Amino acid sequence: MNKEDLLKEEVKKIKDLIAQGYTARHIIDLNDFSYEALKCCGLPASYLIPKTDPQKMNLQEWDTHTSAEHKWEYADGVPFIDADQRDRVMLGLIYSSGLKHLLEILPEESKKILKELVNSPPLTPR
Repeated sequence: MNKEDLLKEEVKKIKDLIAQGYTARHIIDLNDFSYEALKCCGLPASYLIPKTDPQKMNLQEWDTHTSAEHKWEYADGVPFIDADQRDRVMLGLIYSSGLKHLLEILPEESKKILKELVNSPPLTPR
């Protein structure tokens, strides 16, 4: 089966699950679908919402937000060759540590850049 057919099959399965009443969280937790298929169906890469303080993750959430073997790829100076996987892991880590802790460990220069980004016109999703 070629990549395009596989994507179509995944999208169909996701839409069937949605029609059956499954939530985005349940579908994402299945870890059965590519990020591309999730996006095609309007689902996010993650359902976690980082808050000010740390939040505990259960084992299912950890498994969902890391790879099956809890290993990641690194090539040509770039960790997480898959940007969607990187984003999911990053959200999981920020969720579990809290936004306040993130700000505490960011270097001052990064905080200044972050303030500029927050105060600039809205970013468009990638």
